[in-house]
Amino acid sequence: MGRQLTAVQAKVAAPAEVYRPPAIHQHYGMCVSFSRNTGNGDLVDVNLTAPVMVAGQYSCAQGTFVSVVPTP
Repeated sequence: MGRQLTAVQAKVAAPAEVYRPPAIHQHYGMCVSFSRNTGNGDLVDVNLTAPVMVAGQYSCAQGTFVSVVPTP
């Protein structure tokens, strides 16, 4: 029982793996960037662009990738 408990504790203590959808689904998302009015914090400009493939991975030239594929 002690060995099993140690194994479970080691598994729980390990950092969680970062989920990456399969390559066929990685492009199901968009790149989002925005700017705010410094006076009142309102959104001034919201840009939505398609991700681009770089070295086999989809990424954003500008902004943050927002996935539309649900995580498991």
